[in-house]
Amino acid sequence: MTTQKQTQKGLTLIEILIVLAIIGTLMAVITPRLQRLFGQSKARQTNMVIDNLVNDLSMYLNDCYEAPSSAQDLLTKPSSCDNWVGPYTTEKGLKDGWKQDLQISGQGTKVTIKSLGADKTPSGDDITKEVEL
Repeated sequence: MTTQKQTQKGLTLIEILIVLAIIGTLMAVITPRLQRLFGQSKARQTNMVIDNLVNDLSMYLNDCYEAPSSAQDLLTKPSSCDNWVGPYTTEKGLKDGWKQDLQISGQGTKVTIKSLGADKTPSGDDITKEVEL
């Protein structure tokens, strides 16, 4: 009596489709969560950059006795400040978590720092900090 062994080599089409369906389902569940986490980390990074910029602005104020009229005043000497000893920050220190320029406006010792957020337009997801230096 002879027995013949059948050996299976490879996967059937059904098995491959089941594996692809499982991978697709996992990706559909995981991807939105990862995107939300990345968005939150960029917002946290922006808040840290703004906090560092507040320190830079404080040093600028100590030297120039008024808030800068623009972010450029932190990098190059403005004509209105004789005691400028900067630069007080770097180009990177003026970018938010989405690599966009922070908007700085000030008058006297009051400064507003604003990031337009992920959508890069003025909307509800903007990050704004007003400080009195």
